[in-house]
Amino acid sequence: VFWTLIVLTAVISAVFIMGMEWNFHLSRYTITSMDTAHYPLWNIPYPAVTVCPTSKIKKTDAIQLLNELELPSGVTKEEIFKDMKFLLELLEPSDTNITKFIRLQTILDNNNISIEYIMKRVTPKCNTFLTKCKWKGHIMDSCSLLFKLHKTYEGYCCSFNYVGIKEDILKIKEKPEAYIPQKTTTSGHSMGLTVLVRIHPEEYYVTNMASYGVKVLIHDPNDYPDINSEEDSVYRITDTLFHSSVECRENYTIELCGCTHFYYPNNGDYRICNLTDVPCLAKNKSLLLPLKPRQEDFTSDKEPINYPCNCLPDCENYYYPIESSEGVLSESTVNNDLFFNSRKLNLEQDSMFSVYFNNFMVTSYRRDVLYSWKGLLGSLGGLLSLFIGFSLIGAVELLYFFTLRLYYKDRIIKHKNSHRIPHQLSRPRIHHHGRITQPTLPISNTNNSIILFQQRYHLSN
Repeated sequence: VFWTLIVLTAVISAVFIMGMEWNFHLSRYTITSMDTAHYPLWNIPYPAVTVCPTSKIKKTDAIQLLNELELPSGVTKEEIFKDMKFLLELLEPSDTNITKFIRLQTILDNNNISIEYIMKRVTPKCNTFLTKCKWKGHIMDSCSLLFKLHKTYEGYCCSFNYVGIKEDILKIKEKPEAYIPQKTTTSGHSMGLTVLVRIHPEEYYVTNMASYGVKVLIHDPNDYPDINSEEDSVYRITDTLFHSSVECRENYTIELCGCTHFYYPNNGDYRICNLTDVPCLAKNKSLLLPLKPRQEDFTSDKEPINYPCNCLPDCENYYYPIESSEGVLSESTVNNDLFFNSRKLNLEQDSMFSVYFNNFMVTSYRRDVLYSWKGLLGSLGGLLSLFIGFSLIGAVELLYFFTLRLYYKDRIIKHKNSHRIPHQLSRPRIHHHGRITQPTLPISNTNNSIILFQQRYHLSN
């Protein structure tokens, strides 16, 4: 009994600790360590720079579009112009009253105008607020040569060095060199990107911030600038996370409301949310905002090591930490700068930002598998050997002892029992004149068979 208790205790302890080891393996697949602090800058792509105006509807473009619409009788242009403010709800849904949106959506449907078209039509164009650009010391004739209009969570924004759009990836076969992220060979202000911005406050009609200006997002060239990529700074500069988290949030939106936001990548398989879907989006906004949809508990110790929606990290990704500084733009400081000489500054409306690396060497990190299948096998095998002296040879012996050995032993016993020879055969007794004579019964055992050769009876007179 004592020995049985010892063995059971060892087995239970081994199983318990092996379970802990297995759970640790499932929760931490990789380990990150520093590879080198002198990785050359020219081997990594320059970050994508996305500029989003806080003005989501340009007044003159909205009026021009309104003049092209066919309105039903009894509806004035002034009423529809006021209703166009509801387009902001497609970016930041907050109102659950569907009756406010039906009239404008009905007019858009009657004029065969999609949500993507109208949002792109009324959004300020890149060349209207990006007035001058300089890249690697070269002054560009137009910022449109560097910046293109792309979809982001802020609506349509102007992006430089952004190659992560699905519809753009399909064009790589035509001009592959146009969709390779640009790089820079060294650090410093002169080898970065400089942009002069003019805000045009008279064109502001609908904004999502109580201020004039732009938001600047710094992110990986292959990453979609998502809502969780935002961080407060002078120009709200930050980096982005994985594409898969965006796809996860998009799928959850489709599950809840049967549609997807117009600014998410879409190959045409899903219906785009219109104004009648705003109440559903507003109702479920709190569920869709977190990085991990449906996440409610942010205090769990497991959250930092669980990727959202079971999305695994990229095999190779770039992180761009931000250091920002600001100053006052003054005419006296730009008189000798060729970047400003060709254009008169408007100090009330103009601002400038520059994005560049401050060091020509960067830190490279390496992510390795924490437990390979060989390491996991060695760890679990070591625990079994420690507690119960388990080995591969022992496992084979156990298998043989409780299966093959028992089987063959049982067969041998059955075989012996079926061919067992009686030790003594009873002989018949014959009564004759009061005497009993035992007959002679010769027996020969040949080939496990009993053969009776002859039976003799001795009778006395």
